[in-house]
Amino acid sequence: MPVSPDTHDLCQSVFPPDVLQLAVSALETYAGPDETWVHQSAIKLGGGELHRLARWLDEAERNPDTFR
Repeated sequence: MPVSPDTHDLCQSVFPPDVLQLAVSALETYAGPDETWVHQSAIKLGGGELHRLARWLDEAERNPDTFR
């Protein structure tokens, strides 16, 4: 599912331009509850690193309470 405009803006502010589309694509793979909230939390915790973003998204899928 596509990310929200606010999420895209946050992603753009955190990730370098050369990996922005990869980051957005990674976010679009998350298919769990509270999608926008999880996306934005993962972006912040990922700190501009794709591997960290992916790790947080994987964890959120395994455990929906990860960011609570």
